[in-house]
Amino acid sequence: METTTVRCTLLFEDGFWVGYFERACAGEYAAARHIFGAEIGLAEFAAFVSSPAYERLAWTRARPAGLIRWTDRNPKRLQREAAKSLRDVNASSKARDAIAAERETRKRERRSVRAVKRGLAADVQYRLRQEKRRRKRRGE
Repeated sequence: METTTVRCTLLFEDGFWVGYFERACAGEYAAARHIFGAEIGLAEFAAFVSSPAYERLAWTRARPAGLIRWTDRNPKRLQREAAKSLRDVNASSKARDAIAAERETRKRERRSVRAVKRGLAADVQYRLRQEKRRRKRRGE
């Protein structure tokens, strides 16, 4: 049986609450980011997680997992680690890095697609100019 571990870190950034979601399943890691707004309560967060909006999160491409398995661990250790993660300012740096890397990858892909389209358009324009020159030379 496969288990999926999802962890959410809520941070207050530039006047808005931002949620960094991390998901580990079958040895793969993915991250997503969602901006909640100026204020968020536990009820609003629970409503978001159970709504279809959670399913539409833009997850990064799967990478090798690095999340800790939480099963079969001492509950007191889990409490200490949870308290430590609350004190830690950069708790979701892995999720941020994954999202930033995904953004850069998509940017490179868009640039290459745009360059190909631009090259094809320039080729079409060049052929049209050549054809016009030939017709003009023939006196058409």
